[in-house]
Amino acid sequence: MTEETTREETAMTEEAAKRAFLSFPMRGKTYDEVRREWGAWADWVRETWGYEAVDSTCTEFGDNADHRALYYLGHSLQRMDEADVAVFLGGWESADGCRVEHMAALLYGVPTRYGPTERDGEETEGEG
Repeated sequence: MTEETTREETAMTEEAAKRAFLSFPMRGKTYDEVRREWGAWADWVRETWGYEAVDSTCTEFGDNADHRALYYLGHSLQRMDEADVAVFLGGWESADGCRVEHMAALLYGVPTRYGPTERDGEETEGEG
């Protein structure tokens, strides 16, 4: 049994306390806007599925316009590794970073779920 198989099986058991990585678009938002949105999504995920959200917001640059997108993406991928499930939310399909996070989740066997989208407001579920 590989480490990835064990992790996936553990994440899928009902008794396991699940930690969720939240993926949602952040481009063009201030640090405070990202924190507020992350908090709202964290509350939604907790109330809807009972997951505790892994804080993936990066505090190192604040609102510095010279921040580097790849640095933030690397930070997010590290946080995804701490989670049992990755949840994709609020228009993730149109955000480059979210799409990379999604591909990483699928390639590395992180279970995935899908929440409300900006387009239709409906939630869908699936596994990667």
